Amino acid sequence: MRKLLLQAGVALAVANLIVASAPAADLPVKAFAFPTSQCTALACSGFYVGGTLIGAGSNMDVLGNGINGSVFAAGGAIGLDAGYQFWNGNYFFAFEVFGAYDVAKNEQVAPGMGNQSRWIFGQVAKLGVGLQGLLGAPTQVAGATPSQGVTPIGIPASIANSLLSPYVQVGAVERPWGTGWATGAGADFIIANGWNLDLSYLYVKYDNAQVNPIQSQQSENLLKLSLNRKF
Repeated sequence: MRKLLLQAGVALAVANLIVASAPAADLPVKAFAFPTSQCTALACSGFYVGGTLIGAGSNMDVLGNGINGSVFAAGGAIGLDAGYQFWNGNYFFAFEVFGAYDVAKNEQVAPGMGNQSRWIFGQVAKLGVGLQGLLGAPTQVAGATPSQGVTPIGIPASIANSLLSPYVQVGAVERPWGTGWATGAGADFIIANGWNLDLSYLYVKYDNAQVNPIQSQQSENLLKLSLNRKF
């Protein structure tokens, strides 16, 4: 008799546990959402990672020489970049590192170095100021005639609304055959929620003695296009 009562008590406890947990099982389960940064034209700060395409060009005369003869004349590299940026609607700064592998030119391979000479790495700091005064609606200076009013630059509204800030940049670029200082400029755009597009130009001056043994070049023109995921 005592054994039967014990078994009945255990069965009742299990039944109560099942009934109590049933409502919790019916609760909707939220899908995991990858954290992203809500970027607007007035605020877009945080870390980012992305993919990058780098053209090593002898010049930027795309109309005269075409893409392959200008932007990718000395090679083209595919890689990754990562960094942190700050933008509060007026001031922009960022620090970025990137690395890429040249896939476009076999003749870029230096004798005795194998594919090592195709790698390119860089570290740059960016600094910019917003251009709302130039890209916004026309404003009239008090006391001035209409011809003296401040007139903005006429560009498509879609570009003006997605542009965060133009910037200047400075840093270093490393190749297996040389290291040099890099200077240039660029612009950062919002293209979707959590996604930014960055277009920039870098001029690299290799001051050290070891230069590219293929072209014996002391400098490079790099055009860099990056698609970045913001966090």
